[in-house]
Amino acid sequence: MNTRLGRSASVLAFILVVTSGVLAQGQSSAVQGRVIDESGAALPGVVVVVTHQGSGVFRQVVSNADGSYFVTGIVPGPYRITAELTGFRKYERPDVVLQIGNTATLDITLAVGGIEESVTVNAESPLVDVTSKQIGANIGQAELSALPIMNKDWMYAVGLAPGIQVASSTASFACESLIVGGGSNRSGNFSIDGGGNNDDYLGSSCGSQVRPAIEAVQEFQVLTNQYDAEFGRTAGAVVNVITKQGTNTFHGSLFDSYTDNKYAAKDFFVAQNNLAKPQTAQKDWGGTLGGPIVKNKAHFFYSLDRIVYDEGRSAVFVNRPELNYANTQSMHLVNHMARFDQQLNPNNTWTFRYLVEYSPTYGRLARTETPAGRDQEFDIDRTTGGKWNWVAGNSRVNELRVGYTHEKNGFTAPEVQDGIPLATLAPTLQMLSSWFDGPNNGALFRIDNAYEVTEAYSWFLPKWAGGDHDLKFGGQFIYSQIELPDQTDMNGRFSFSTDKAFNKNDPSTYRERLLIRAPNASDITVPTNVFVLFAQDKWHRQNVTMNLGVRYDLEVAPLNYAFNPLVTGGNHVVDKNNISPRLGFTWNPSGTGKSLVRGGYGIYYDKITLQTITPFVSQAIYSSSFTASFPTSAADPGPSRGLLPTDPMLVNGPVVNRALLNSLAPPGTLGRNTGVVFLDNPDRVVPNTHQISLGYERQLGSQTAATVDYIHSWNRDQLITFDLNPGLRIDTSRTGKINYTDLKGIAQQLGITAFNNQVLTRTNAGSSQFDGVNVSLEKRYSHNWAARVSYAIGYARGNSEANQTDTDNYQMLGDPRLDVNLGPLNADRRQNLVVSGRVEIPRTHGLTVSGASRYMTGTPMTLINSAVDADRNGLLFDRLPAGNYCGKGTNPICVDFDGGKNGARGPSFKQTDLKFGYRIRPAKDKTIDANLELYNVFNVANFSNPTADMRLSDFLVLTALSGGNGQPRAAQFSVRFGF
Repeated sequence: MNTRLGRSASVLAFILVVTSGVLAQGQSSAVQGRVIDESGAALPGVVVVVTHQGSGVFRQVVSNADGSYFVTGIVPGPYRITAELTGFRKYERPDVVLQIGNTATLDITLAVGGIEESVTVNAESPLVDVTSKQIGANIGQAELSALPIMNKDWMYAVGLAPGIQVASSTASFACESLIVGGGSNRSGNFSIDGGGNNDDYLGSSCGSQVRPAIEAVQEFQVLTNQYDAEFGRTAGAVVNVITKQGTNTFHGSLFDSYTDNKYAAKDFFVAQNNLAKPQTAQKDWGGTLGGPIVKNKAHFFYSLDRIVYDEGRSAVFVNRPELNYANTQSMHLVNHMARFDQQLNPNNTWTFRYLVEYSPTYGRLARTETPAGRDQEFDIDRTTGGKWNWVAGNSRVNELRVGYTHEKNGFTAPEVQDGIPLATLAPTLQMLSSWFDGPNNGALFRIDNAYEVTEAYSWFLPKWAGGDHDLKFGGQFIYSQIELPDQTDMNGRFSFSTDKAFNKNDPSTYRERLLIRAPNASDITVPTNVFVLFAQDKWHRQNVTMNLGVRYDLEVAPLNYAFNPLVTGGNHVVDKNNISPRLGFTWNPSGTGKSLVRGGYGIYYDKITLQTITPFVSQAIYSSSFTASFPTSAADPGPSRGLLPTDPMLVNGPVVNRALLNSLAPPGTLGRNTGVVFLDNPDRVVPNTHQISLGYERQLGSQTAATVDYIHSWNRDQLITFDLNPGLRIDTSRTGKINYTDLKGIAQQLGITAFNNQVLTRTNAGSSQFDGVNVSLEKRYSHNWAARVSYAIGYARGNSEANQTDTDNYQMLGDPRLDVNLGPLNADRRQNLVVSGRVEIPRTHGLTVSGASRYMTGTPMTLINSAVDADRNGLLFDRLPAGNYCGKGTNPICVDFDGGKNGARGPSFKQTDLKFGYRIRPAKDKTIDANLELYNVFNVANFSNPTADMRLSDFLVLTALSGGNGQPRAAQFSVRFGF
């Protein structure tokens, strides 16, 4: 049991509980500065009013004795700032755009004169936040609406920031994940309007929990490194999304877009194999409406997005080309969002927002399988959030947030969603080259509910302890509970040592192993309690700001550890020592706010995803539901040797012997898990990352800024499996008998027979490092054009991945041999370049051309030969010797392999998208936009990495496209009416 709660943690917890608060301008905006007269002398007592130009909601402060003022916790957007003092002319500056998560520095100079006189200052908002060490980018609605964005999924635009890989998944619609620094796609943290928006089970591997429609997004901020202490439970990217709010005039939009297979090219494999072209189509329509309920006081906003997306995907079977086919899967989406904002009085405002999305997919093809294996996705997500802001005096703001997030998601055979038990369906057949025939064997549902309460306090202290202090204190509580009803593999899954069709006269075509869930379906519930405390100070003195912060995270998941002798006395595995210091600085050398040197160091603790810990319950030593293997530890040697199988569960052909199965694991009983067992580790702690960075940012003119940052990170205490019952094969053959060694004598402690399979736990023995440089150049819209260039170069390497479920394939008895597992990480793309921009063509009266182009080098892969077990450790993952290797047949590639982990590289990624738009203004505040969007203009086929196992027939042969369909060249037409 981990009891490393030191005295320092106790003191920190006491201090933060007393002060309480969280999330000041992290999900909002702030503006600060000094008020002076024309001689440069400070002016105290000046009334500074910051008014949102759209809604009329305002905040009022009075300048301090040194002339300083500070306004925090306000909604991002355009503001008008005024300043008044008797004996001076009134100061007014409109169109100050405040961005999410940023602090704008604006000094105010008052001229002598009557207060009835006024001076209006027209100037651009500052581009450089001179108070922040954070590394990232802000993307606003103007940029989102101008660029070509596939499926109108704003997550693609997150990849415009340097150092971000956006990876599309075949799992679900708009299932884009973010990877930072070669790390895990599960480590991101998403918020919407300041409230959590995360998947507790999968992490961020499919983006945020609920997807706000792009028409409902006002702005988002993505932070990749050195985020402040208010952000945590992540070692990857932080993405903060702000939704639109109503204004004092009624505004809205109506939009419609359309495309079908006439405007899309065939994907690479459909064209090459002369397959029937999928009947692809996409219809996307909806609208928004926002306006006043009471002007300057209360406003509403509503959005609707309706998408019907018929997506084409191809399935290629290298050794069975007669099975090749093109599939059309259909997704039907409805997305609603409603938001209400009200300012009760100058010191109190509140907000409520509700977002729901329902997006089932029919005929889904997520892996290589015959049409019989296509499945169906059920998916409904919703999030609700409320916020109350209370201004407590001239320099203090309190914020209370509540939130609720829900997901019900499942990928199953269509019959299962109609109520038919999976056990009544035919078995699934898994062939040599990892393709499938028969009904889909997956049948897991996830029902996730999360509740959170956040209390926030922000306090500005001028001229105290040698400088100005922007203090923040925070506390948060999250309770989540996930239910996991699971019928996966209840129909049985037979594996084969060949891709050939079954022939009763050919023993090599017989099944060699059966995996089947027994004795019952699984249904487990896992609760989690999360406690967060933090304190932070931005200490500003002259041209230097010191960022000093500390954070404490505590996660408690009270799992049932019955029959786990490693965790005794009803205890839970809890890591109580997650203290995260955050230290940084910014230096504005010129004092003009146009250049910035920044750097920092911090520790960042990840969150433990429920996917990491649920096997400790679902795959315990005794369970009412587990996946049994026949034979237990290795494939039946017969079929691969040209002989019939001899295991009793295999001799009757590809049908499940239910009578024999029920005699071995009677339904309704608690049975001995004869499959892979998982036991939690009492010393398991939360993985963490240490980061250090140094960078420079420079404003070039009034519209352009350039940044460069060097980042180094150490990923420590990374989770990786360790086998407590390691095997030693009697020979180097693939099917040889395996003898097991119970390293801790667990079976003897429990008085049970020896284990005949792996007994896995997760240890914190893994580690990795990353070195990289991020470069960006941003030119905001002016003189009819805008552009953004982001470039990242880096190297990620280590002995384990950061996904919390990494497997050690090189353990030899009690030696983990992690040194053998050292090499580039799976997501190590050495270079990542994105160029985007838009330009309004002169003298065309409204023609705009925009585009985005991305290039990424390939990801690494390890070449192995699973036909032999050279090290005899029972794991078929022995690497090939160094050399040049080539695939055979159609679409082979050749690679140079250095003999180590991830010692070869797969294909690179290239894609260019364009958008042509024409805007008509039929009346004031009304626009009509007609758009033509072209995706993958050059029709580049972007491939997933090929199979790296020499035993398989598709070794180093390209068989799959990136993201499922590789996005062949396609055109989309859209129209939008704005008012």
